[in-house]
Amino acid sequence: MPVGAYSVGVFRLETGYYGIVNYCPHEGADLCKGRLTGTNLHTDKLSHYEWGCEGRILRCPWHKWEFDLITGQHLADPNFRARTYRVIESEGRLTIEL
Repeated sequence: MPVGAYSVGVFRLETGYYGIVNYCPHEGADLCKGRLTGTNLHTDKLSHYEWGCEGRILRCPWHKWEFDLITGQHLADPNFRARTYRVIESEGRLTIEL
């Protein structure tokens, strides 16, 4: 869905609809062409990994940078964030709040 200079990808999760700009802040890839996946979560155990956030992490198709679909936050570097948009569902229609 076009919004200004960029388009916005709208994703449906169990908790609702979420919008994210279709532009990777790293080098400008079409972020929404990336894979929607999960990620390894931090644990206190050495060499122990726990999978989580399934279906909530959007991975850039160019360099595999991972962004939280809900917050837009880059998982490894807090200096990077993809803009997110609130999506409102009403009477079967979706509206993106700018």
